[in-house]
Amino acid sequence: MGEAANHYFRNIDNSFQQPEVGLRLKYLSHHYSEFRPVHRDEECFYRSFIFSYLEQVVDSIGTREEDRLLAAVRALATKAENLQWASEFSQKHKAFERLIEKIKGWKRMQEHPISIIRGKILEFFSSYDTTDDIFAFLRLVAATWMCTRIWNYEWCATNCGENQNLEDWCSKHVIAPRVYATSAAVKACAEALRVTVQVENVHDGTCESTHYIVRGAPCVTLLRIESHYDIIYPLPPSSINSSNPHEEKLLPIPSSILAYDRRKIFDRKQKHLDRSNQNTRASTSKSPPHEDQKRSGRKRKRPGCSNQNPRASMSKSSLRKDHKSSALATLVDTRRRRTRLTDTIIPPGCGRTRKYEITRMSTRLVLRRSVRSLYKLHSQPNSLAGRFSLRNFLISDEMTIEMDEFQADDLDPYTKANAEVDFYQYVKTIEELFESLPVPEDIHRWLSMIMRDPTAYQYLICYHYCLMEEHQMMHVFTSLYNKLLVLPTTDPAGYNFVLERLKIFSGWSPMDLHNVYFIETFYWKDPITGVPIIYGDDVLSLLRLVRNTYQHFMSKVVEGRKLLFSEKDFGNMVNEQFSGLLDEFFEAMFIATYYADLQLEHTMV
Repeated sequence: MGEAANHYFRNIDNSFQQPEVGLRLKYLSHHYSEFRPVHRDEECFYRSFIFSYLEQVVDSIGTREEDRLLAAVRALATKAENLQWASEFSQKHKAFERLIEKIKGWKRMQEHPISIIRGKILEFFSSYDTTDDIFAFLRLVAATWMCTRIWNYEWCATNCGENQNLEDWCSKHVIAPRVYATSAAVKACAEALRVTVQVENVHDGTCESTHYIVRGAPCVTLLRIESHYDIIYPLPPSSINSSNPHEEKLLPIPSSILAYDRRKIFDRKQKHLDRSNQNTRASTSKSPPHEDQKRSGRKRKRPGCSNQNPRASMSKSSLRKDHKSSALATLVDTRRRRTRLTDTIIPPGCGRTRKYEITRMSTRLVLRRSVRSLYKLHSQPNSLAGRFSLRNFLISDEMTIEMDEFQADDLDPYTKANAEVDFYQYVKTIEELFESLPVPEDIHRWLSMIMRDPTAYQYLICYHYCLMEEHQMMHVFTSLYNKLLVLPTTDPAGYNFVLERLKIFSGWSPMDLHNVYFIETFYWKDPITGVPIIYGDDVLSLLRLVRNTYQHFMSKVVEGRKLLFSEKDFGNMVNEQFSGLLDEFFEAMFIATYYADLQLEHTMV
């Protein structure tokens, strides 16, 4: 990362003009190993994004990632048919598919090692003649995704004051060539292709991760200065965690801090360093502890950092006399013991070839109770500004979870900026809990919601469907579906909003079904009249199919005296067959103010 400073500043005089940028680049050198500058033009994001992504695709074994990507863009192509750029999308789509198929062919040829394939990709992206169609397609992907999710992106058109709809705005500000990618376009492109894009912005110190996917999939990491993007390569986790255990872990400086006096920032930093040095000297000193420590029976403890000395992680029961449990554990113990966090199942009706990763109930309890403890801290109102880790979540034998008792000096007053840093650190903490384990898709959506707006979505985050017991999930779905059916007369605006929010699931057909229970329900006929139920391709018909299948499914739970499957299996069937449907439906009903009517706080303790 040292070459990044030389690349941007050229000489030392320029570096003095923006000292905070130099400091942030130095901080990033602890997390990123290499820097690849990208040609400075308006296509820099799309060039950086696709090149970094394809580099990782080439390194992957097999062609699973390429097949997933092609399936994603084909699904998006059907949604683009109703937009004004439908013909252009079809044309550029073919160019993009040719590139991916070419890479698949190179990987199959034994005489093409990875180094040669990388060289071919570098050569391909060195000319506008070969890349213009690829960049144009990525712009069309972002615009199509934005226009099919108007509720998330309509602010782009309304805030610019040009009095135009979102489709026209995208034609001018997203699809047009040689136009810098906005943050909305970056987010839309990542979500549409389901690729993580992490952007380190050295001007305001923020770090944005646009989308969460299963670990092991490509993750594009970019460095942004003003409107320009370059590629950076992260260090392996083992290299990051091997730093000095007494060294304070720094987070990117939030933009709100830049408004404060710099002297206050350095004074606060020095205060933390002095406290750290005092703790280090106290741990190595042979002198008896202070009288206050004798009375309390414990040493003063700094908020947790993943790089702390392992000897400091002694049994919490010896440190906290107020707890009845003699074996109070922390989340770091859960990770150290390799506790099973997920199960791999085959949902009923899917066939033995379709395996599905689900979250264990004990893990759901940990997640929903740990995030509530963070909200509880903010309500007091205090914050930690991200200075905590797995070891600060204490778990009792009864699976109750509390945050460690912090000293007054460890707490900051609650501010929105500090809260955002807390939730950012919480998401990273949960990812650290899973380590290299595959993270279920619904948990990724939940983490994405936390990163999106933890304040506005507080109730939904605390009582999210992925944190429920399996049987409770379908009871909640049934209640919300029945509520939706009466909205046309009681709340037409809310009804139209929910359907508009879910229209991305419209256009489905029986050919999309692979679960035998959904197929049986779709073709079911009344045994007396022989009349079938007619389903359209709209989202309301899809929700009705899920509700009807649930009723048919439950009627087959017991056959004779044999238990075929349990009620909890159905939620897994829905998530496997219609990925994201429950998540989007519950969120839409939450925004329409009907989710809280279920009073889940009384059942999800």
